[in-house]
Amino acid sequence: MKIALVDDEERWRKVIYPKVEAYFPEADIQVFSSGEAFLERAEKYEIVFMDVEMGAKDGFETAAEYKEYNSDAIIMILTTHAEMVKRGFAVNAFRYLDKVNVDEELKEAVFAIKKLFAKNKKILVPIIGMGDKIFELKEIVYVETEKRNIIIHTWDKKFNSKMGMAEIEKMLGNAFFRCHKSYIVNLDMVKTINRIDLDLKNGENIFLSIRKSSEFKQRYLNWKYEYANA
Repeated sequence: MKIALVDDEERWRKVIYPKVEAYFPEADIQVFSSGEAFLERAEKYEIVFMDVEMGAKDGFETAAEYKEYNSDAIIMILTTHAEMVKRGFAVNAFRYLDKVNVDEELKEAVFAIKKLFAKNKKILVPIIGMGDKIFELKEIVYVETEKRNIIIHTWDKKFNSKMGMAEIEKMLGNAFFRCHKSYIVNLDMVKTINRIDLDLKNGENIFLSIRKSSEFKQRYLNWKYEYANA
């Protein structure tokens, strides 16, 4: 992972850098003292911590230009002036971090980022008649077992695989829940929870095991709370 820290004040760079490094110890963290220097590097970073008040080119202008080059970057605005936050909407900033209270705010922001990365995770699945196919977790609505094989349901397509439910369940991770022996559902795709079934956002309906009902509801509520701002 590549992370950029852009701030023209050395004292703040010294404060922010070790905190970011502690949360992302394996990341390549590059530091820039101006927006111009950052843009000149022309590299793609997954996360950019961007100071607002800089020299000739401020943080908002820098972020806007960078988004044209790398629209997928997560922009984290650093500021000591809360009143400037409104300008961040123009660059679709992910979070606005108050430098004065950076410890607590960075903790929440990193938690949200890691959850977002989990949502955007990709898996490689062998599909019958197609070979290996890459799926983004967010495009999978649910997985259904059929005899010893599985069917992966996306919004408008179905894909058959010889993988087992236990194997695919492990790959899917916490974004999914095995609500029934025959179904693993994407928690983001649940529209309504009924007594013995789930209504999904794509209009389909799948079984909810009575035995797993309480556990599912708790997991679903926790998930919705954790991802509310992710």
